[in-house]
Amino acid sequence: MKKLIAIRKKSPIIQRSQFFKNINTRKLEKKEIIWFTPQGNEMKKADWIKPDNKSMSVLFNGSVFDEVDKLGQKITSNTLLVILNASHEDVPFSLPRLSFGKNWITHFDTSENLHESEVCEFEDRINVLNRSFILFELNES
Repeated sequence: MKKLIAIRKKSPIIQRSQFFKNINTRKLEKKEIIWFTPQGNEMKKADWIKPDNKSMSVLFNGSVFDEVDKLGQKITSNTLLVILNASHEDVPFSLPRLSFGKNWITHFDTSENLHESEVCEFEDRINVLNRSFILFELNES
């Protein structure tokens, strides 16, 4: 729990003072929140209504974070990817490819299948164990 609290404290994108305001765009790099299927594709309306859809990931895009501090200075944020598998089965996930950043760094895996600080590349296929949660941070350097 301490690890998750520390990540929240260093991630302004998830401690916002305003609700997310996704702009209506097809460009992934302009959206604040992006939901992905396990195949790494952005979720469409049809994906949301599938009764057997129990696995997805969500990206909190720090590159478009637009809040300012008390002095009016722009606050920068990291980008996080959360993978959720509520299924009773393991599910293979393709990590999304972004037009920015280098790769994904594992911060937390409830199944302990991936180790903390393990690096995963864009489009890597990882096996997400049943009923588990994985948190990644985008390595931007």
